[in-house]
Amino acid sequence: METNPSLLIIIAFFLHCLMPLSVTARGTNITTDQDALLSLKAHITHDPNNLLAKNWSTNSSICNWIGFTCGGVRNHRVTALNISYLGLGGTIPSQLGQLSSLQILDVSNNEFSGIIPSSIFNISTLESIDFSVNQFSGSFPSIIFNLSSLSYIDLSENRLSGGLPENVFSYLPNLETLFLFNNELDGEIPTTLSECKELQYLALSNNYFTGAIPKQIGNLTKMKTIYLGGNKLQGEIPQELGNLVELELLSLLTNGLTGTIPSVIFNLSSLTTLHFTNNSLTGTLPDNICQHLPFLEVFGLSLNQFTGPIPYNLWQCRGVRMLSLSFNQFTGSVPRSIGNLTLINELYLGYNKLIGEIPEELGNLIKLEKLSLPKGALTGSIPSVIFNLSSLIGLDFSNNSLRGGLPNNMCQHLPVLEGIFHGKIMNYLVQSRTICGSVGSFVFLTLEGNQFTGSIPRDIGNLTSVTVVYLGFNHLTGEMPNEIGNLPNLEQLRLNSNNFIGSVPTAIFNISTMIELSLADNKLSGILPPIIELPNLERYRIQLFLRLYSQQSRRFKKPPVAGIINPAHLSDFGTSKLLSEDESMTQTQTLATIGYMAPVRKKPTDEIFAEERSLKQLVSESLRSSVMEVVDKNLLWREDEHFAAKECASSIMSLAMECTEESPKKGINTKVMVPKLLKIRDTLLANLEMVKGRRGSKLN
Repeated sequence: METNPSLLIIIAFFLHCLMPLSVTARGTNITTDQDALLSLKAHITHDPNNLLAKNWSTNSSICNWIGFTCGGVRNHRVTALNISYLGLGGTIPSQLGQLSSLQILDVSNNEFSGIIPSSIFNISTLESIDFSVNQFSGSFPSIIFNLSSLSYIDLSENRLSGGLPENVFSYLPNLETLFLFNNELDGEIPTTLSECKELQYLALSNNYFTGAIPKQIGNLTKMKTIYLGGNKLQGEIPQELGNLVELELLSLLTNGLTGTIPSVIFNLSSLTTLHFTNNSLTGTLPDNICQHLPFLEVFGLSLNQFTGPIPYNLWQCRGVRMLSLSFNQFTGSVPRSIGNLTLINELYLGYNKLIGEIPEELGNLIKLEKLSLPKGALTGSIPSVIFNLSSLIGLDFSNNSLRGGLPNNMCQHLPVLEGIFHGKIMNYLVQSRTICGSVGSFVFLTLEGNQFTGSIPRDIGNLTSVTVVYLGFNHLTGEMPNEIGNLPNLEQLRLNSNNFIGSVPTAIFNISTMIELSLADNKLSGILPPIIELPNLERYRIQLFLRLYSQQSRRFKKPPVAGIINPAHLSDFGTSKLLSEDESMTQTQTLATIGYMAPVRKKPTDEIFAEERSLKQLVSESLRSSVMEVVDKNLLWREDEHFAAKECASSIMSLAMECTEESPKKGINTKVMVPKLLKIRDTLLANLEMVKGRRGSKLN
């Protein structure tokens, strides 16, 4: 075919005319992107590594700048902006919306603040937005946008507030991920969320969302994870969630949900995590609960109102790694079949109404790290096989009716054990000679409120990582070992209400990490050291209590008074003796209180104690009117303004009055006082759990 020369000339001339226009258009686009990015640079006020000042320069193409990716030759535009984890601070300018070819925008894990510009949502090519872990404030961008390309939104861990517009999700047909957790958003969850048919990952935890869980979520059949915990959601769990056949994780913890768990949820065979902790759910658990949950790994039901027995067939959830059923009203015994959950790491069954013995089969749980069975009515002894579980980190059998002793070789197979809790009301636990002195990782030792006898082993000084030692309210004798002073991380030491003799090891007063020291109600003697180094001893919440008896205390008509020592004056004691050693004296010299008296926070030199008025009289008079006039308000939480906490404070003050009777015959016996204190504590804890149930918790 013959070419027409005239046609070729015309085409060549036409292309020649278009070239300047093309170059001009491309130059304008590149310039627009550069202007937008220079505006961003101008709004950045904190650049710890000085990266932007060195790299974002007009001397080089913006496609070579750190954090930017440009498209190909045909579209030489910025397609990705990723400046995450650079520690940048400042604000985001509206000019960023001019990056009209942008597909990925990631400014996460910085210190940006201010509002998120709505102009960003005009970028029709945008696929992924990540503004998480910053300090953005203001409301959720309310502009109605039609971003059919957007599949990922992460605005979590900021300070966004206000509600979500009802129609905000009506224009995001391809959205797969929506993370808004750890903000201050409120109002109801929009029902239009169900229009995001491609949604797979939803996290709205730790906000202030109210109302019911939209049943329309049950239409999102591609959903894999749902985090709605830490809000103020109410009502029942929708039956429609049973339609989510691909669901792997459902977390609804720490809300105000009521009713029962829909049985259809236990048919979702793809589930790995079920978390309903800290709600007001009721009912019993079906015995076949695990029949259709072969992949379940985490099952949390704590802090609810479930009743009935623990399902025997829990063993069918063979993949379970964490089982938490504590703080409910489960009855019956601990199922022996739990011993078949050989992959389990954490088992929490305490604070229920469980009875019977601890099953020997728990010794089969070779991967168990934490075993918690407190506050029940368990009897019998602790199976010795449990002390062969080498992976154990923590043991808690406190507040039961267990008996028997702890094996002398209990630490032989527990190389990573960090804590033992055998607390109060284990009435028959008897002598044990070991305190796991060979375990360097030991952190918590709680054996108070038992009937341990004998002395404290000196190898307690080997617990160099221990922070808490509670051995009070036992029948321990002998002297306090000097080796306690070798515990450099010790924060709380309770050796009160035993039969210790001798002086207090001076090294104890040099443990700079000490927050609480309780040595009261023993048979100690001697003097305090001239210098006491306890800089972290807390001023109000925890004080230093000492009751020191001289060797001749039995001859005295009046027992010594327990001194409450302010830490704000410990060095003021100097070398003065605590008690007189003059056998001819008919009364002891009481330990003077230095500084403020806790928890009343009054000085002995205050004008209120003029003439013959004493601290005891002040408290006695106030108890007849208002205990709140007596108690130091620094001891009260905000929630303690409620009647229950006031009643608790009044009860403690009344009990304290009984303890200060001058005549030993009139004074309350320790054995009578302890149960009363425990009853006051349990009443307060029960009420505080109700308060705690309204609080949010961090998303795991």
